[in-house]
Amino acid sequence: MKKIISYVVPYHEKKIEHEVILLIDVLRSTTVISYLFEYGARQVSMVRSVSHAMSMKGENSMVLGERKGLKVKGFDFGNSPYELKVQYEKGFNFAAHDYVITTSNGAKAFSKVYENSDVMAASFQNYLKICQYLETADDIGILCSGTKSSVSTEDLYLAGKIIQNFLKKGHYTLNDDSSICLALAGLTPSQIIEKSSHALTLKKLGFINDLNLCFAEEKFSAVPFSKRGSLTFKCF
Repeated sequence: MKKIISYVVPYHEKKIEHEVILLIDVLRSTTVISYLFEYGARQVSMVRSVSHAMSMKGENSMVLGERKGLKVKGFDFGNSPYELKVQYEKGFNFAAHDYVITTSNGAKAFSKVYENSDVMAASFQNYLKICQYLETADDIGILCSGTKSSVSTEDLYLAGKIIQNFLKKGHYTLNDDSSICLALAGLTPSQIIEKSSHALTLKKLGFINDLNLCFAEEKFSAVPFSKRGSLTFKCF
């Protein structure tokens, strides 16, 4: 029996292990990872701490991420898809570098699951492609990163859209968390943005352009994939 087990927050007490886990942090790390690969990045490593990220910075490795929503001092980029888009349109060669990202929520969630499962970084830009790749998978986990260990509406919304897509193609057993996510799938991005406390925080910080990009279904072709035990995402 195929199953989809969702986690609306990365529970501290649970060992989370599946055939593959979809990591979701709509605002904004998994969105940023999707943009990096779409713009030609070779690989993206995700680490928990600022010091770990800085230790990996080098001639061919750039560092990006945030703390409290803002770019970390000494980093090359923040945690902003709009910032990446602007640089790409100016002609920056993303293919010339590897990248290391650390964020307040997405990297924390990833640190709980990468040792036990293969992981895909899911976003609105690539989730349809991910669903195509996983049509034959029997055991799918969906981990919503949340915000400060609390539920983030936008992460559940994307999880619901993913589950909805899978259910169009076959039968899956769902846990209660998956059913909760599925119940949000019929809403619109604007409704989710209105309900999301994290979206409100980003608005106050001036990241309106990021909000628009994070909910855009761009149909990117790259699927960021991290093998079990690896901190590094590459793409198919």
